[in-house]
Amino acid sequence: MLSCLLVCLACYPRYKPLPVIFGKFMSNFTQIARIVREKNAGIQVCDEADLLQACVQLSEDSNARIKMGASGLDLVRENRGA
Repeated sequence: MLSCLLVCLACYPRYKPLPVIFGKFMSNFTQIARIVREKNAGIQVCDEADLLQACVQLSEDSNARIKMGASGLDLVRENRGA
């Protein structure tokens, strides 16, 4: 289950680790969504306004973007082979 999101997080880790923005319909992936939020590797949004806010936040705050991307890469490394 975790492997689906880890693939997304791992898409470009060698080049530039990126944070993940994902929606509220994660009922089949509640564990993954919880882990990503706990590890601060991404942002879960509920609607278009949240999506816009997350995009603006990440585009304006390079430190947050870099930290979230690094957290996502750490998450991938921790769960390699899971």
